[in-house]
Amino acid sequence: MIIIDAILAFLISSALDTNPVKIIMIAVLFIHLLYTLKNSGWLISLSKEATLLFITSFIILVNSFYFFVYGDFTVAVNQTEQALGIRKFAIEVIFSFFLYFYLKGKSYEHVMNLIYTGVVANCIIAVVELPIVLTTSHRAQMLFFEPSSAGFYYCFSVFLLYLGMGKSKVKKQIAIAFTIIGLIAFSKAQFLVLAIVGLCTVKLSYKLISMFFILLLFGTFNAQIMSFYEQLLDNNLQVYGIDRVVTSITEMGVVGLSNDYDVTDTYVTRLSAIYVAVMTLFDYPFGIGASTFNPVYKQYLVDHDLVNVFMGGEVDKMLRGEAWASPRSRILGLIVGAGIVGILALGYIFRSFFLFRKYNYLIYVAFLSTFIAGVVLELNPILDYLVVLIVLLEKLRNEQQMEGKYAQ
Repeated sequence: MIIIDAILAFLISSALDTNPVKIIMIAVLFIHLLYTLKNSGWLISLSKEATLLFITSFIILVNSFYFFVYGDFTVAVNQTEQALGIRKFAIEVIFSFFLYFYLKGKSYEHVMNLIYTGVVANCIIAVVELPIVLTTSHRAQMLFFEPSSAGFYYCFSVFLLYLGMGKSKVKKQIAIAFTIIGLIAFSKAQFLVLAIVGLCTVKLSYKLISMFFILLLFGTFNAQIMSFYEQLLDNNLQVYGIDRVVTSITEMGVVGLSNDYDVTDTYVTRLSAIYVAVMTLFDYPFGIGASTFNPVYKQYLVDHDLVNVFMGGEVDKMLRGEAWASPRSRILGLIVGAGIVGILALGYIFRSFFLFRKYNYLIYVAFLSTFIAGVVLELNPILDYLVVLIVLLEKLRNEQQMEGKYAQ
């Protein structure tokens, strides 16, 4: 069991998303589930949240196979890449399904210990990277393949650390250490998510105080901040050009998403993908599955005469089949994949965490942070994160219900 837990902790908290490892763990977890069911009289139960999550995943898989076989596109379709994308998502779904039942049978503390184990491993790697981060333009990526992916994991795990630390001094030290050192990923999405979570969760008085200090900071250090902004124009943080994006879209609308209006490739690619993903919901209200967005994106640009509008280096590569188009958002990808069902399912799951906030606020904040990160990023296996959060919600809810019955 220790080996299984160690591998699971590593898979949840790292960039090791290789199919062979997950396939092996699927086999191990499947055997474990059979053994558990045999001892429990072959009874199986899922919460409503887990049921809706896996129904959504199943619908996405069905849609994926349907469009792979029967999809009719006039643009070039790389079926090998599409099949590999479907395969990867299928493995993620199956792994998260068995992960759910494995964690469901463990205690609340056991699940939390898996989170802490993964965080400690990331902290160690971050400490090793720290000298490079302080002396170069390198951003820490810890156990992930890029800094943004590490930032996504940070948004998922950081609030769970405070949720599970209790009175343990060691866990408190781990939580504080990762809170600080985990920021050296310097992911713009990471900071954006934390800012949104802060605005959504803190009290109004704290929001006003925060805004006051931010304005005071800008007023006092205006020259230094503007100088820092000028330096960002030439570095690799990709925060530059936001002002040009806003101006271009305000003046030109959607057609302003082009290199012709000084909008850089990163924004043309991301915003055009989001736009097409939203419009796809009207054309395919029941979803298009996983890995189908690539041909749908190119087909939409062709059918709506947007090929010469969304002009950018990466978009051009997508049209030539040299790059892969995606919604650039895991949450939007799930919604596009399952359509209306995905919207309703994710809406119900969000509602469950929102309503439970009066009993345990941190589990709600952890879910909100993960959800928002999933909206702005697409890198990580979000189904694994949602499974962990749902299992913790179930255990906290059961504990609250038991305390309610005891009080009566």
